[in-house]
Amino acid sequence: MTTVTGIVSEFAFINPHALITLDVKDLSTGKITKWQGELTSPGSLAKMGWNRGTIKTGDQLTMTGMALKSGAPAMAIRKLVKNGEEIQTSDTAK
Repeated sequence: MTTVTGIVSEFAFINPHALITLDVKDLSTGKITKWQGELTSPGSLAKMGWNRGTIKTGDQLTMTGMALKSGAPAMAIRKLVKNGEEIQTSDTAK
């Protein structure tokens, strides 16, 4: 599992999978890397109470998930934390 913390630069509540893009700052170099996290479908998220406003540009999030084997800065999100509280990301969570 990989965990990154950053600022939301984009949230796409679209089919087939909702996407979150974070600007993640490397503390040693100051370089910003855009990480993309993929969630389940908007329909499944809506059943858990999500909507287009659940995540907003500028929110600070921590994403944990399965990173791509290629090494690209992207993951399938398994855990999402906003303002210190975990947000449900699958119907089996919590």
